[in-house]
Order: sequence, then C-alpha cells, then structure tokens
Amino acid sequence: MAKKNKRFGELLGKLIVKSKLSKRKIAKLAGISPSAIGTYVKTGRVPEAPILVKLADMFGMTAKDLLSGKESGGKSVPPKKPSIREFSAIYTEGLPKRERECVEALIAILLKGMPEDKKTVQTLINHVYKNSNIKKK
Repeated sequence: MAKKNKRFGELLGKLIVKSKLSKRKIAKLAGISPSAIGTYVKTGRVPEAPILVKLADMFGMTAKDLLSGKESGGKSVPPKKPSIREFSAIYTEGLPKRERECVEALIAILLKGMPEDKKTVQTLINHVYKNSNIKKK
C-alpha cells in the first residue's frame, strides 16, 4: 500500500494553484494521469520516487522539501519552465502533423525569449488553433 502524507498533498495543491497550470497539464508533464494528481492532493498519497522527483523538479524544489510539506525557505517557489519538448507535447496534442510542426516551431521561438516576437508568435499559434477547429487545453 502506498504511503500517505497529508502535508505533501496540501503543499502540492498549493503549488499547483500558484503555478496557474491545470492538473491536466502538470500530469502530462509528469507522465501520469490527471486523476493521479487529484489523488495526491486530496489524500496525500505519495507517488513512486521517479514521479515524486519530476513533480519536485517542476516546482523548483527537492523531493525531500516536497515531502516535508514546507516550501523551501518559506518563499514562493516558481514553477520550472517547461522544455520546448514538454511545452510542445501539451499544446500540440491532437493537431494534424502540419499544424503541429508549425506550432512547435513557434513555441521554440517563444521559449527562446525574443520579446519582440512574442505577440506575433502567440497570434500565429491562436490562428493555427482557430483554423484547425481544435480547442487549446
């Protein structure tokens, strides 16, 4: 039977809210189901070590800190910036190949941090979704 740690679940819930990412997106990045995230938060069930480490990394902390239920130093922990690959996996799911490749290229530009291109890139991504009849997640 899996171990339970109420403080872990409470902290994970707080971190998810602060990150402004959906449980679905966090689950996708961690390689688990959204219901598993809900279970961790609600019951404090502790995931297997590889998943625990991924979740901790995502929120910029160690697995030990996450299990302790206390944010490191009492400070707000910013979410880890997803890699281009992780970001693309979230936003291109369900797109046809051509549109997926276009969005991946635009995301790569956006994540490289070229401020003058950000608005244009976001507009192009929205245009791809609008024309593909697929809703963003």
